[in-house]
Amino acid sequence: MAEVPLPTPTDNPVPSTDIRDAVYAGAMLDKVVTSTDLTYTDRLGGEHYTVDGMKAEGDKVVEETRQNLIPLSRQYMTLADAQADIANIPEGSSTYVRSQDGSSLADEYINNGGTLRATGRQMPSQQFVDELAGNFFTALSVIDNAVNNCGLNIADAVKNYDLITNASEKRASEIYTAIAVVVNTLENLSILLDKNYTTIPSMNEDRLNLLMLSSRLLQILEGLDGFDPNAVLTRADIDEVGGGEYETIAGIFSYPEPTSLVTIDLTADKIPASKAEGDVNATAVITLDGSVFSSRCKISVQGASSASYPKKNLNLEFFDKTFDNNIELKIGGLRPHDTWVYKANWVDSTQCRNLMCYRLWQAFQASRSGYPKYDIDATYVGKKGKDGFPTGATAVPAGYPCVMHINGEFYGIGTFLIGKKRDNYNLKKDSPLQIQLDISQWILLNSMSTNYKNANLLEFKAPKTVTDETVAALSSWDAFAGAGITDFAAQADEKLDKQNLIDFYLFVTFISAADLIHNSSANLIKNVQLVTWNGAKWFFMPYDLDTVFGNNWAGGYSYKPAENLPWCVGSFWDNVRAVYGNDIAARYKELRDKKIISADWVYDMSTHIQTRYPADAYENELAKWSVTTPALPYFSNNGRDQLVTWAKARIAAMDTYFNYAE
Repeated sequence: MAEVPLPTPTDNPVPSTDIRDAVYAGAMLDKVVTSTDLTYTDRLGGEHYTVDGMKAEGDKVVEETRQNLIPLSRQYMTLADAQADIANIPEGSSTYVRSQDGSSLADEYINNGGTLRATGRQMPSQQFVDELAGNFFTALSVIDNAVNNCGLNIADAVKNYDLITNASEKRASEIYTAIAVVVNTLENLSILLDKNYTTIPSMNEDRLNLLMLSSRLLQILEGLDGFDPNAVLTRADIDEVGGGEYETIAGIFSYPEPTSLVTIDLTADKIPASKAEGDVNATAVITLDGSVFSSRCKISVQGASSASYPKKNLNLEFFDKTFDNNIELKIGGLRPHDTWVYKANWVDSTQCRNLMCYRLWQAFQASRSGYPKYDIDATYVGKKGKDGFPTGATAVPAGYPCVMHINGEFYGIGTFLIGKKRDNYNLKKDSPLQIQLDISQWILLNSMSTNYKNANLLEFKAPKTVTDETVAALSSWDAFAGAGITDFAAQADEKLDKQNLIDFYLFVTFISAADLIHNSSANLIKNVQLVTWNGAKWFFMPYDLDTVFGNNWAGGYSYKPAENLPWCVGSFWDNVRAVYGNDIAARYKELRDKKIISADWVYDMSTHIQTRYPADAYENELAKWSVTTPALPYFSNNGRDQLVTWAKARIAAMDTYFNYAE
């Protein structure tokens, strides 16, 4: 059909019922939604934004958000409190006082000659932001409905004059009204962001509100490309979004290694109080160096004895928005995981023992010569093709310092970790001789086959189904672990990975791993991940390393650095020293010479981790958890100095024990 020429519109007052004006309005609507121009001109000469124009304005708003979000100073609960502290507010500087009527989050005051004067500027409240966002989504809904129902066809308009005259004017009016609402919302957002903030209190909810609104705005505008109604995200879509901008393949979202504090914002009806409560549905927004991963998730309490503390370790299992399928988060070189762990570090107020010691264990392995170097490399020996391709599994937890908010309120600092799932050990689900035993309570090294059905003592991370072949492998291990020196020595190279065993022995001895190897009761282990990939050769893997460097299970100091040598006691460890004693001493010298077992290493790594947390965040942590029952333990006598001082004394004792000389 030949294209109908665009008629010249009239200058009749609005609304006009002239068919020429209706057809012209339909053509301009087409320009609004499909043109790459930023503006269009209506029949009376007025200039308005097209969809691309609105997107361009939205991009400006987002950029202004990024440019204007700079940290603010202290704030006060009342004006009287602020005035009383006027000595700490420089002349001409501003501060913020919490709003008393709820119309805003906080009101700005400036020090004018020693007296605080209101400037009229305000931090937006959550209510304001929600209303602003609600207006925006409502406007988009109107546009979506109008466009979806308009369906203007120029040829049909000519044939159906009366019908199209009324319909087109009505639809055009709806669309123009909706566009006006959108533009007004953008203008309000611009006003909101144009307050020229100079200070934001650390971790203030205002920052989160602005970032979230800007992020939502950008996503919506991107969804309007071509004005396909099916591409428009609804508010529900955004509230339940799964993933982020870094989806590498379906269901896997990859992010670079973060260099700053990871932030976790959870929205949930409640925080589970115990493991017995099971899963609670939630929404997670995780920010990594400014990039955002968002997901629906199930949260649950993680840990054994730690589950009784007021501040909970939490599992975060990620799902798509319908909870039908898991999605996976990959950070840096780590393997993608659908479940990550927020570790609260209740008994370690330094917030670094766990993460530092996992990295120390990795440093032990990295210092080895030859191949296989890392324990996980044993899974690739002799493998080709897909089976020989590195997965990112580490065979040890890994993660990053983080801060968590729940429902907009500060919950605590901690670490964001991959846990002890079988995938991180390159273990198959149902291979009977690929075994990972998670030892949850104190148990004898040579009692795995007699206790394998006792879930209170140990858990099979792999295989999922325990077969007779699996039990036979456990029985064979028990016989070896309980053997006398002659049989032990004859089987040692078959049953143990020499490199892994020696490093594990020195590792737990250096850090005094009080929750891994019992230092007074013979042959007892706990929290150790006992792993074999073939049912014959076993590896010792560390887990739960907050009770180290003198720290005990309750957060107090029970272990003096110069005592408890040897740390590993019992017939099994006596046999280890008898067979590998010279090798242990030689490896100790190598680790000392390479400055891995050193006070400098402890200083550097503890500093690296602790400085990720802003001082204000640590103060918030103490303010929130030191007043609970039980209270956050031993924070007043702990810190980097204790770690380094303890490490120096421990190394001095070990140098004597192993006859070390530089």
